[in-house]
Amino acid sequence: MGGVGIYYQPRYSKVDDYRLNGLLIGFTVIGCVLFVTAVFGMISAFVTNVCILLLYVIVLILVIIAQAVCGFVATAYRSNGENHIIPSIRKYVTNYNTDPEYRQIMDNIQTDYGCCGAYGPTDYKDTRIPESCYKDGTLLQLARAPHRQVVNQGENPGPIMFESFRAALND
Repeated sequence: MGGVGIYYQPRYSKVDDYRLNGLLIGFTVIGCVLFVTAVFGMISAFVTNVCILLLYVIVLILVIIAQAVCGFVATAYRSNGENHIIPSIRKYVTNYNTDPEYRQIMDNIQTDYGCCGAYGPTDYKDTRIPESCYKDGTLLQLARAPHRQVVNQGENPGPIMFESFRAALND
């Protein structure tokens, strides 16, 4: 879990992007807490002190409760995820040609998730469509979400980038 946050933090998020940074930092913190809890559990297994073992059980119960709460919150706000991720992606698309860091992040996202823009290639109507929107010479229309079929460019495909992230998390 922590590795996910550490890997994606520099790859998909800019320093001033609080929405994505919060999510990625949260993954990192949860992963670190789980690691520390596991190490504490191993230490308490080797020490024959009942107090340390009891403390480990309490910490483990708190971690389980925290994970359950996070799961319930994530389920409750799952439909709102688009409202938090799409504005960041739109900002990256808007500043694609003016900021090299935005360009690099957007190229990473489009290459890794096989998509183009936040809502499709039409996001780049005022400029040239980036090379990262093409795969094997074919313009990418939608993310490779298993529950979605590719639609024509003229249709409104919906929140493509969000579906791509959701599909990646479900894999």
